[in-house]
Amino acid sequence: MNMFNRKAKQEVTKKPEASNGSKNSKSKTKFSPNQKRREVKKSDSDTESSHKNTRRGKPVPAPPSSNSKGSNDKNKRKSVQEVVKKVVNHIPFSPSKQPTSTPPVSEGNRKRLQTKVVERSNQIESEMDSFVKKIEPNERRATQYNHSNSLSGSNEAVPPGNVKRSPQKATHPIRTTRSLIGLDGETEAVYSKTSKTSPDKGKVTADSPRSRRTSKSLEENSSEANDSISLADDEETREAYRKLFKDFAMSSQKMTLDDFKQEFSNLPGDPPSDLCTAFNQPVNNKKNRYLNIPCLDISRVQLKVMPNKNSTDYIHANYIRSPFLKRGYILTQGPKKETRADFWRMIWQENTTAIVMLCQFTETNREKCAEYFPRNAHCCLQFDKMSVSYEDSTVNKSLVTTRLNLSYEGETRLITHWLWKEWPDWQVPGSSEVMLKILRKIRARSTPPVIHCSAGVGRSGTLMAVEIALQSIHSHFTLPDIKQIVSHLRVTGRAASVQTLQQYMLIWKVLLDFGVAYKQITEELAEKFNATYRRSLRSNNGT
Repeated sequence: MNMFNRKAKQEVTKKPEASNGSKNSKSKTKFSPNQKRREVKKSDSDTESSHKNTRRGKPVPAPPSSNSKGSNDKNKRKSVQEVVKKVVNHIPFSPSKQPTSTPPVSEGNRKRLQTKVVERSNQIESEMDSFVKKIEPNERRATQYNHSNSLSGSNEAVPPGNVKRSPQKATHPIRTTRSLIGLDGETEAVYSKTSKTSPDKGKVTADSPRSRRTSKSLEENSSEANDSISLADDEETREAYRKLFKDFAMSSQKMTLDDFKQEFSNLPGDPPSDLCTAFNQPVNNKKNRYLNIPCLDISRVQLKVMPNKNSTDYIHANYIRSPFLKRGYILTQGPKKETRADFWRMIWQENTTAIVMLCQFTETNREKCAEYFPRNAHCCLQFDKMSVSYEDSTVNKSLVTTRLNLSYEGETRLITHWLWKEWPDWQVPGSSEVMLKILRKIRARSTPPVIHCSAGVGRSGTLMAVEIALQSIHSHFTLPDIKQIVSHLRVTGRAASVQTLQQYMLIWKVLLDFGVAYKQITEELAEKFNATYRRSLRSNNGT
């Protein structure tokens, strides 16, 4: 060790002899790579100590070259740890902890010292940048939704939509807890509302192959995109869904047909007349399709758009709200000829973009609903200052999907209308598939969808009860209480909802069919209820 130090000192003392131009002396003036690296990497305290030792005439001991790399790495780690501690504790960083009471140095040495301090600071900053980039992605994502409102001093979490994200951090989108396929909603397709085509050129009609092909591709693409999503993001969530559906299936097995009859008969009946004052006013009688189907004041839709002398704010329609629903729905009767204008006033007022029709215009030779929308390209309906025109349609075995343009005072909105052709009045459909498909199409709408049949209580109320029950599982992981759901629907939303025992049992069946279809329960768990359900249908048909 002493030999090495003496040799290093001799090389330094021979530095002035480089001026003789000899080859040997020139080679001796060069420093080894290890010595250069030590001079650049050493800390500021070491630099100050070297100046102090130089003034006292003491030799500066040089560390062995074999340990140079390890020493540098150790100093580097200490520097990074020191920076991290001070950043976390919000303490201003000082390059050196040594006291500043060092002996005075020359101006040249002072400048060199300042240069080295700046270089060291830049090096530490680069090390910190590389260190921050190595922070776990999960820890960084966990803080994105926990921003506080510093302007108001509130500690409430800011919604994800209000947080400004850097584009560089959006490489991996963060998904919230995902749901069962079928309990989510299809993304609403965006269509151009500004382009106009002449009736003779480029018009898309219901019989146009381009119309059928375009609509089909939109539905298929949306379905494929949704089906590619897993049932839930994690096994714990999937297991929670399975348990809920299994518990629901087990509770259905305990119910006999008499139990269902008793439960249905105990549902709330018609409300008293003092809760339906607008419905009972003589001026509104002509607006009611059925005089035995009341309309609750507490939830009725009040028309405010386009008032005129011949119209009031009354329409036989009710808002449906539930703690299990993300936003409201509207149930209404099938429009009469006298109420078609009021119907479209409501659509415009509520900014509705989805209409579901569960009845035919005529059933068993009786009118169930007036023709309130154009069904071909050569028809346009005018209601005061509002017009409804045909865009295109798609027809399949169960559903007729029609797109309509609703225009008022220079503004045009695109409305999607679904007509389900296979649900007879006072009866039940043969399959749950179409019902689940319709609910999935309208569930993601940001404005209240409008659902109607003829009276707006039997088929419409059943569909609404199914949606509330499904969303109690989806949004709140709560076992649905069908009796409580229908009771709440009748008392606070749409009076007389779910008119028959078979419709009441249909709510149970759709949920069980959903569980079987998406492998949440086995068919064996639902078989006992299905046998009871079939027996109920036979007794209703007199067979």
